[in-house]
Formats: sequence, structure tokens, C-alpha cells
Amino acid sequence: MSTRRRNGQLSSCEPCRKIKLRCDHVLPVCGRCRQKGQSDRCIYHPAPLTQPRLLVNDGSGSLLSKKRKHQPSLLTKKGSTNFLEQYRIPTATTPSKNEARRTSSVDEHRAKRPKRPVSFSTGFLGPSSYWSTFEEPEESSRILAPKPASSSEQTDAHVNSEEDMESSTVDLEQIGFGARILALLDDLPLFENLLRFRSEHTRPWIFGEMVTKEVSETLLASHNHWMPHGANTKNQKSRLRAWSKHIFNNSASTLSSHRNMTVSEYFSVASTRWESIGLMFAWIGITTMMIPDGHECLRLENGATVDKHELRTLAIEVSETCLGFCDKLATMSDPVSWLLLQHTVLLLDTFGDSDYRPWRKLGELSTVIFALGLHRPKPNDSSAPLFLLEIRRRVMTGAFLLDKQLATLLGRPPRIAWQYCDAQMPLDLPYEDIFVASDGKDEDNMMKRIGPDGWNVDGQFNSGSQARLYLIFAIMREKILALVLSPHLDDMARRISETCAEHDRLRSTMPEALKWTPSGGCQMTDPEEEFLAHFHLEFLNNDFMLHRVLVKETGDGKDKLLKVAREMLTALLALVSRTMLRSRYESIWILCFIGLPCAGVLAQELLRRLQSRSSSSSAFDLAPFPRSEVIQNLSVFASHLNALLNDRDGNHDIALKGLHAIRNVLDHVLSGDHDFSRPNNNSNNDAHKAAGDNQDGPAASTSLSLENERLLATTGIPDDMAFTASVGWAPPSDIPGWFMDDTNGMEFMTWLDKLDWGQDTLLSYS
Repeated sequence: MSTRRRNGQLSSCEPCRKIKLRCDHVLPVCGRCRQKGQSDRCIYHPAPLTQPRLLVNDGSGSLLSKKRKHQPSLLTKKGSTNFLEQYRIPTATTPSKNEARRTSSVDEHRAKRPKRPVSFSTGFLGPSSYWSTFEEPEESSRILAPKPASSSEQTDAHVNSEEDMESSTVDLEQIGFGARILALLDDLPLFENLLRFRSEHTRPWIFGEMVTKEVSETLLASHNHWMPHGANTKNQKSRLRAWSKHIFNNSASTLSSHRNMTVSEYFSVASTRWESIGLMFAWIGITTMMIPDGHECLRLENGATVDKHELRTLAIEVSETCLGFCDKLATMSDPVSWLLLQHTVLLLDTFGDSDYRPWRKLGELSTVIFALGLHRPKPNDSSAPLFLLEIRRRVMTGAFLLDKQLATLLGRPPRIAWQYCDAQMPLDLPYEDIFVASDGKDEDNMMKRIGPDGWNVDGQFNSGSQARLYLIFAIMREKILALVLSPHLDDMARRISETCAEHDRLRSTMPEALKWTPSGGCQMTDPEEEFLAHFHLEFLNNDFMLHRVLVKETGDGKDKLLKVAREMLTALLALVSRTMLRSRYESIWILCFIGLPCAGVLAQELLRRLQSRSSSSSAFDLAPFPRSEVIQNLSVFASHLNALLNDRDGNHDIALKGLHAIRNVLDHVLSGDHDFSRPNNNSNNDAHKAAGDNQDGPAASTSLSLENERLLATTGIPDDMAFTASVGWAPPSDIPGWFMDDTNGMEFMTWLDKLDWGQDTLLSYS
């Protein structure tokens, strides 16, 4: 039998002890181990808790403990809890034993500090920087400029960067995290299908299909190199860790380029970095916002399906982790700005525009934009190929536009001010032509296709046309925001008039092929016309903001504001009727950030006129207003908004609150409840009941019913939108800021009057 423990009980064999099952203590092999066929492991250890940890081979020849302890930090390190000892140096007198021990630990701590990087870049330095005097005049620049490093020096720098990376800047735990991310690349075929879906359905203008193709193909080649098909699965973890370490080395080194660099040469280096891997996952996360459930692109080869919501959550975490790797390595490169731009868009799509996380990430993006000097590129930059210069222009345009959108939505000052920028307009050419010309060194022939006004002479609409239009629009939007947000402006009427005139001149100078006017019943037959219709709405929104601030500041221009709001709502409904069949997310975006502001103004006007008719003022004092048209358009707008609501959307709360407001206004207008003078002591349902009891006889009730039936027949409003007084709709009481009192209808739209929402769908920021 086995030996006895201190408490007199017989000791169990090691397998039974570890799995905490009863052992029969039979020697030499217990019955349970004999039954399981593990007689060779049935050992009775006299002191099992004193044996050392098991060691395993990590595949590189070194032995590692099976459970690695994390390196203790300052707050978790055992020993003295006096933090003063971490930075106080003992005096020069003869040290005691404790002081000598403390001094040796301080020296050991200093030895573990990461080395200063061999080469680092502070980024762009402007005219007021400490280095600006050495760059002027030109002669001093040539004398003081550092000499280009030789190939041997560059090799030494790369080796030193690897040593710096290994000297505690990146620990084994981070390499393990990187290996877990790289293991996800086993699904690269799935990711490539999703990226193709993105290119086909969103027409990306910042990172076109050729850019995504170069990144995915390079990562696939790297995956096949480090994880070859049919390799021994026992070494899979060690291969992943070695691959992760290799990518850390790449991200720690400088990403250099030259004028004659080809597209494949650049992306073969740029794609095998953490910033590019995070960029691909950000693209995937954005794609999950637009792809429908059960789409064939979400099916694997073995027939399994992919949960797009879980995939989006994973994509956010992976891209955020890759950004953390870059921060740890102090990486500053073009792909970092690409990743930050797309990650910000992904956060906006997921958590909503009013969430703090996208706004904070936009601050990091603007910091990188300025540090890379994208806001003031060199006129004749010979350090970058043609295609990379164009990518930089479009990234700058996307960041500048995104900054203006969030500034408009949140009512905050823009982070990237145009008065400090000298960015170049993107080329009015597709990426395919630019990439071919860059590789073939045929830039002169390519530039012949650009006219003196900067637009292509063929009159073709392409991704470059989109980029130019967006930059022109964003510059104009910043000037409008200066009027709306600045508290120190005088002579507001004159400034608004000048800005309106400049806005009109800007629209008139655009090529005729890029202008859109409603025709043929506003039917859009191709994606180009759909984009131009969307852009037409953006310019209308600029007019809307200008007239709105004029009305607020001076009280003039109310008729023009209502006219623009009606035009916006009509064009918006025509656009949404097409896009909602293809992209639910894009449609809800348009309804929220273009539709709600103009719908709010029109709803306010309906309530104001309802109050005026109910008061002693004469109805003839009011200017003509197409009440029937506005009611029908608002009803269709509310119907679309209700049909597209999804609680998974980041902007669901904004859309829901706007829907409740529009519905309640329509309920007031159509119910015949024109008495706004009753005391505020009735509930919502009581008010509706009173409104139904106070109709002017059966004729008025019949007339109201006929009007509602006609409205339902012409607009297709669902049955749940009941506007009659007898079935009054009551908003839920748990919505913050909601006014439950029906007796003061103007209060329903107060919050809408304070909102200035952006208008462009974030799905195009790619």
C-alpha cells in the first residue's frame, strides 16, 4: 500500500491527486490508472507539492516553465513597498548592508532599462521650430543636412532596432499576443471575400481595391512562408511566435521609400507590419456593418457560417491591439495613419458618433497627420513614389473630412484647421491608372489627362473625383463652422452673405458632369448618379446651416430656410428609396444626419402655424406654406426611419428619439388638437382623449378620417403609426429629455433645434 500522510490518510497517486478523484491506493498501479491504461504515470510521490515545475521545449532549444509568471511591475513587485527607494540615490558615505543591497538593485534596474533608439523621428517640423533656422537659406541646408546612410549603416541600424526591441521594449507576453492575432490569418480566404464585397458595394476612394489587394496578397504570402501547408502541427505555436517576433522587428524599423519604388516593392515591406495587419481587420470590421446576415461571403469552405457581430467585435479588439503595439514601439509611418483613420471610422460605425471613443481616436489621428507632415507636403518630394503621394493626399482628405463631420455633429471646434494646411488636391484619376503610371514611370502621359482646372479631360467620374469633391466640400464646411461655432464674430449678416456667395460660386465652377438635378422622378440608375445625389444633399445641408444661423442671429431668411429644408427632404426621400433596398446602414445614416435636422425645422413650422391658427392671430398673417406636401414627406420619412431602426446601430438612440419627435408632431397636426392653452395637468393619453371629444361634430371627425385615409394610401405608412386622436401615439417615458406634455407642442422640437448633425456616410471613408 502507499505511504501515509501527516493526517494518517493514505496518499493518492499523482494522476488521481491532480484530477481530484478517489484513489484505491493499490501498489504498484492503482485500479483507476490500470483501467485508463496509464500505468506508466501512476506514481506515489512522498511530497507532491515540493516538486519543481515541469519544463517544456518551446521549439527553439530553450526550456521554459510550463506556466510563465508575468514580470512584476512596480505595483505588484514583492518586497519593500517604499516607492521612494525607486528614485532616491544613497549618499557617498560608506553604505550599510541594506543600502548596498538597495544600490545593487537600483543598478540592476538601470541595466534593464530599454536602450535609447539608434534613430528616431520627431516628425514634421514647421517654420517656427528649433530647426527651421538651419534650413534657410538653401546653402546652410546643404551643409547641415545629415548625409544619407550607406547600406552597411542601414543594416546596422536594423540590427540595432532588433536589439532595442528585445531589450524589454516588447516582452514575451506581447509576442504571444501577436501570435494569437496571426493565428486568425488562417481565415485569410474569408477575409479576402469580405474585402471584395467591400470594394464592390462601397466604391472606396481612400483605399481602393488595388490597395486592399496588395495588403491581403502580401499577408497571404507571408502566412504561407511562416505557416506552410502540411507543416508539423506540433511546431505551430513556435512558428507563430517566430512570425510575431519578425513582425515586431519590422514595425520597430523605419519604413523607407524612394521615388522609383514600385507598388509591389513598397507593400511587400509595408504589409508585414502590425499597422497593416490592424488596417486589414479594421476594413473587415467596417464590412460587417454593411453585409447582410447569411450572405455567401460569411460562409466557410466547410459549410460553417460566421457571426458578423462577433467578427466585428474581434476586429475592433485586434486593430486596437495593433495600435497598442505601434505605440509601444513608437512607430510613426504612413500605415499608422491609415490604421487610425479606418479604426476611427469603425468605432463611429459601432458605438455611434456621440460616443467619446471615436472623438478621442480622432485626436490621435490628427496628431499623426501633423507629425507625418501630410498637412504640408513638400512640393517636389523625391522620397516617395507617385502612388504613395496620392495615397497620402487621399488620407489627408479623409481625415480632414472626418474631422469636419464630427465637429459639425458634436458642435466642437475642428482639430485639423485648414488655415494651417497646404494640402494638395487629389488627382482626378482612378487608382488603377495611378498605380500603372507609377510602376511604368509614365507620369508625364498620365498628367496629360488632367486639365488646367484639375479635373480629368475625359469627363469620367472616378474615385479621384470623389476625393476632390470631398476636399472642396470640407473646406467650405470649415468656413461655415467658423460662423456657427465662433462666439467672437461681429456683423454676422454680412459674413453669412459673403459665405453664401462664395458657396454659390464654388458650386457654379464645378464641372457640369458632377452636378446633379432632380429629373425623371428623381430616379437614380447608377452608383455615380447616386453619389452625385448624395453630394447634392451635402451642399444643400451647407445652405441649410447658413440660413439657419442667419435666422438664429438676425431673425431674417426664414422663408429661404424652409425652402432649403423642403428641397433637402424631397431629395433625401428619393435617395433613400433607392439605397434602402441595397444598404440599410447607409440609409439610416442619411435619414439621421441629413433628414432629422431638416425634418425638425419643418415639424417646428407645422406646430408654429398650428399654434397661430389656434390663437387670436389671423391665419392670413402667415406666409404660404405647402402643408400637405410637408405632412406627406414627414410621414414617409418617419416610415423609413421606423423600418430601418436596429438596436445594434451605434446611432440607434438618436434615430429613435428623432422618430418619436416626428411622430408626435404629426399626431398633433393630424389629430385636430389645436388647443395649446390648457393647463399642464393631463397625461398624454388624457390629452388625446380630450382632443377626440372636442371635435367640431361628426363632419370634422369624418373629414379628419378621410384625410388620414388619403395620407395612408399615398405614403404607405404602416399601421403602427396611428395619427388619429382616437388612437393617439404616446412615446415611452424612459427616453431622456422627452416631453410627455401634449399641451405645449413646441417643446417637442427644442432638442432638434440645438443639433447640427453631419451628413456623409462613414462607409465611404475607406
